[in-house]
Amino acid sequence: MAYLVDQTSNARYCPVFDWVGEPYYFRDMPHETPPGTQLAVEGFPRTLKIKSAHKAIPDFFLLPGKYAVSSSARDILEDLEPGKHQFIPVVLCRKNGELFEGDHFVLHVCSAVDAIVPEQSEVYAITTASGRQSLRLAKVRPSLAVQKNKLKDRHFWTGNKSFNINFFCSDEFFKRAKSAKLKGFDFTPIREV
Repeated sequence: MAYLVDQTSNARYCPVFDWVGEPYYFRDMPHETPPGTQLAVEGFPRTLKIKSAHKAIPDFFLLPGKYAVSSSARDILEDLEPGKHQFIPVVLCRKNGELFEGDHFVLHVCSAVDAIVPEQSEVYAITTASGRQSLRLAKVRPSLAVQKNKLKDRHFWTGNKSFNINFFCSDEFFKRAKSAKLKGFDFTPIREV
């Protein structure tokens, strides 16, 4: 079974951060690379300061512009798909300037495939500003079907032409994340056809 991966809606695991200094990297948007390719990290900001009252950081959470993972989540991904994804180290600061414990990384998923079966899924078509046709999820926890033969040995991926703002994972990643009691993930099962 495959899964749609989201950040949990549980506020306990949704810290809010701001980049320290000028986040020109995101304003100029060089981070918008084609799905499945590595980011250019020159000029990538590395320090963030928390705005919310969170005292602990989950294993998967949203930063302004990108998602981040703990070293525990990174280790599982690296074990399943060594060298496949990009992990950019970041420093997370408390309001008083002290650092949060542990290592944290911006996650850039470098595996992209369009495997969702539109006719068997709750999706809708859009036309982007550039005139490209794309598909998006029709609701927060949609019923989805995925073509198993397109997944091959993938364990964590994004869409290519459609669903490139979404993450998906294998049953193996799901099992390991649950076994390790990783916090911050929300998994929606996807039928494999």
